[in-house]
Amino acid sequence: MFFRRKTEWANMYRVMEAHDYRTVDEAVQAVRDGRLQAFIWESSRLEYEASMDCNLVTVGELFGRSGYGIGLKKESPWSEKITLDILDLHESKAPQQ
Repeated sequence: MFFRRKTEWANMYRVMEAHDYRTVDEAVQAVRDGRLQAFIWESSRLEYEASMDCNLVTVGELFGRSGYGIGLKKESPWSEKITLDILDLHESKAPQQ
């Protein structure tokens, strides 16, 4: 985990470990109920949750960037096309723009 490995974040990790929610739904509900003040999750899901509930807000800047994956059925006719298109986008640096 990112926070456990960073010395300067060790205290935050100990607090986070004591409030371990397995799903975003559980964590969002804990914030709504006042059992949790804030949590860290994938940004687009948090932005969605905040857009659906005016009592929620996202703050700060993105950190610890990670990629997305696309799930397909085995031997999908789309596999090669999608893979090549993603490679083209990555090489053109379009996802960062």
